Amino acid sequence: MSKVPLPFWVGFAGHLVFWMLVVNLDSTPWDFVCGEISCWVLFFAELPVSLLYLSGTAAEVTVGSLVIGSLWWGVVLLGIAWLGKKGSGAGAG
Repeated sequence: MSKVPLPFWVGFAGHLVFWMLVVNLDSTPWDFVCGEISCWVLFFAELPVSLLYLSGTAAEVTVGSLVIGSLWWGVVLLGIAWLGKKGSGAGAG
């Protein structure tokens, strides 16, 4: 089994921090259910994968964002790191 690269974990953890801030700023602190505004913030920050859970309740959007959004941010940051590595190696020939 191969090791998961660091950029994935940075994106994943970054999303968890972002998620906690967004969810707790718009609703009752520490209730972990997004309010009207924070659900939309999460939706736009996680496009296009947020389309999978957009039609759900606030609790479904919150859980979908936590799980799928965190994985998505990890994959996106991994892709950015890969492009950066590929781009920096392109000029060295």
